[in-house]
Amino acid sequence: MNRSSSFEEDFQSCYIIDLADYRARKSRKRGRRARAGRTPPSRSPRIVGLMKKALAWQELLDSGEAPSRAELARREGITRARVTQIMKLLALAPEIHEAIQALPAGTPEGLVTERKLRPLVGMTSMDQPGAFRALVRGRLPSTKVVV
Repeated sequence: MNRSSSFEEDFQSCYIIDLADYRARKSRKRGRRARAGRTPPSRSPRIVGLMKKALAWQELLDSGEAPSRAELARREGITRARVTQIMKLLALAPEIHEAIQALPAGTPEGLVTERKLRPLVGMTSMDQPGAFRALVRGRLPSTKVVV
């Protein structure tokens, strides 16, 4: 068996998301039946768009089209702090980038959010994939992780 093939199979199995299980867990937490999901089936989760936006902004900064994050903030009509929060998604491990980009349309918005990913940014790239798997499975607290 090819080593890269084994890695791809292992990677894919690590990030398979059981949406029915996620909805059932959320339902139990709230004490009511699970809803059909907050995201319409035709729409990608917000985190996918934020990741794409962060990549596009980085290209603008690298090319010199935008001289600073402050300029990006002015163009987008948001604060510099928000631009920084979104740009920090780029500090996540490449396999997490791939997993986020691969989230299917209809994935519940609350499953993976920018805010839930913030603690992972402060971790080493070796620790991030395990923490991401825990986050997806609902076991990572949404508070800051001290490294």
